[in-house]
Amino acid sequence: MSLEDKKTVFRQFLGASMSSPNVLLVILDSVRAKNTSLHDARHETTPFLSSLAADAATQYTQARAPSQWSLPSHTSMFTGYHVPEHGVTAADAGIRSGETIFDELNEAGYETGLFSENPYLTSLETGLDSGFDTVAGASREPLFEGANPDEFKGDVGGFLQAALGSGRPARSLANGMVAKLAWDYPDLLPDRLERRLGSGTVPGSTFTDLFLDWVEGTDEPWAGCINFMDAHHPYLPNAEFDKWNDGAITAIQQSIDSMPLGFYDGSDEWWKCELLEYLYDGTIRQLDREVQRLVKALRERGDFENTLLIVTSDHGEGFGERSRLRNVRIAGHNVGETEENLHVPLVVSHPEQDEGGVVDAPATLTAIPRAVRRAVEGERDLGAFTEPPVVARTQGMLAPQQGQLSQAGIDIDPLVGESDVLYESGDDFVYKQARWNDRTLSVRSIDAATNFTDRGVGVERIQSVFDGFEDAGIRIEADQDTITEATERRLENLGYR
Repeated sequence: MSLEDKKTVFRQFLGASMSSPNVLLVILDSVRAKNTSLHDARHETTPFLSSLAADAATQYTQARAPSQWSLPSHTSMFTGYHVPEHGVTAADAGIRSGETIFDELNEAGYETGLFSENPYLTSLETGLDSGFDTVAGASREPLFEGANPDEFKGDVGGFLQAALGSGRPARSLANGMVAKLAWDYPDLLPDRLERRLGSGTVPGSTFTDLFLDWVEGTDEPWAGCINFMDAHHPYLPNAEFDKWNDGAITAIQQSIDSMPLGFYDGSDEWWKCELLEYLYDGTIRQLDREVQRLVKALRERGDFENTLLIVTSDHGEGFGERSRLRNVRIAGHNVGETEENLHVPLVVSHPEQDEGGVVDAPATLTAIPRAVRRAVEGERDLGAFTEPPVVARTQGMLAPQQGQLSQAGIDIDPLVGESDVLYESGDDFVYKQARWNDRTLSVRSIDAATNFTDRGVGVERIQSVFDGFEDAGIRIEADQDTITEATERRLENLGYR
C-alpha cells in the first residue's frame, strides 16, 4: 500500500472514531543525544525526561534525525517522506499544502496547534504550518508587564494606542523603547539584556504557556506541536539552569565574532566553540523543565493518559567535533553528517502507558506520521519507528554562508554538497554507512558517545537503498518576497544567513 493510500485509510478511520487520543509532538530543537541524561551525559541535563522514560514511556536509544538542520528534518517528520523523496533541502523550498500528518488530523476533526519561534515553521512560506488551526510564532515577552510591541509588527500607532489604554502606560512605553533599542541600537543595552532581546530569542516557557492556554480552550481531540528553541544558538540559559558556567564562559561567548562562520573563517578559535557546550547543557536542562511542566499540566487535566506524547529533536549540534568523511571540524549544524548532528533523543509515551521500555534498534524520525496513525488507531506499535530504512541526507553550508566564506578566501569544498547516511542493526551496535562526493565511510556506533571507523566493511548497501527512493512530488518553491525584516534578522541571529 502506498503512502497516499495509507493516508486515505487513516482519514476514513478517524472519521468513524469517537475516542481518538490526543497527540503532542515536542521538538527540542538542536538537542543531541550525547548531551542528555537519557544517554549518560556528563551533566544531569534531563532528569525529568529520564524519569518519564523509566516509568511511563519508551526510549529509543539509537534514533536518528532525517537531516542536520531544521527545514528538511521537519519536512520529513511532518510528512513521513525521507529527504531524498521530498527534496526540501534549501532555504527557498517548501511543500504544497495538505501533505503533513497534522493536515490529516485536522481534516479528520482534530483541533491543531503549532507553537514555535522557529522561522521555518511559523514565519516562512514553507507549507509546514498548513495543517494547523492555531499558529503561534515569535513574539518576545515584554520586559515589563504591559503592552507588548512585538504583537504589533511595526504598527506604531496601534502600539501607542494599546500602551495608553493598558492601565500601565509608562511600563508599556518602556517596553516599546527597549524593543526599539534591541533592534536598532543594541550597543546601548546592558550585555545580558542585549543578548536576550537582540537575539530575538523567546524562552520556551512562553510556548508552554501558549500551548496550555490553547488546550484549555480546545475541544478534544487535539493535536499539537511545540518546537522549543532554547538549545539553539545563541545558547542563553536562564540563571537557574546555567549550572556549568562559572561566568567566564559568558565573557568568552560575547567575544565570539560570528557563530558558526567565525570558526570556519578563522576569526574565532575552536577552543571557544568547545566551551559553548557548557552553556548548551544549561539550555537542555531548561528544556527538561518545560517538558516536566507540560506533562504535569496534562496529568492535572486528566489528558495525559489519553495522549500520544513524542519528545525528540530535529537535529543535534557540533562543538568542534571532526567529520571523518569531510575531514573538517563542525560548529553548530550547518554542515556535516556526524553523530553529534544526527543522533537525537526520542522518548514516546503511548496513551495509558504505565511502564518504561527501551528499544535499541535504529529508529527514524521520518516515521512520526506512521507512529501517529497507528497510535490513533489504537495500536501501541513500538516498531513503528524502527521499520527500515533508517536514513539521513545532510546538506552543506547554505548559499549565503558559502558566499561569505568564499569572499574571505576560505576553501569551501569540504563544506558543500550532500551526504547520504544509512543505519542498520549490527551485533550490539548500529552500523552506519555514509557517502559524500567520492568518499565513503563505515562506522560502528555503540552509543551516543562511542563510535569508531570500521575499515574492513564496504558501503555497497547505501547505493541500493538510496537508488530506491523516488520523488514524492510535493516540493514547491517558497515565496521569498514575504520575508519580513524581523524574520531576516532572526534567521541571521540563528546562523542561517
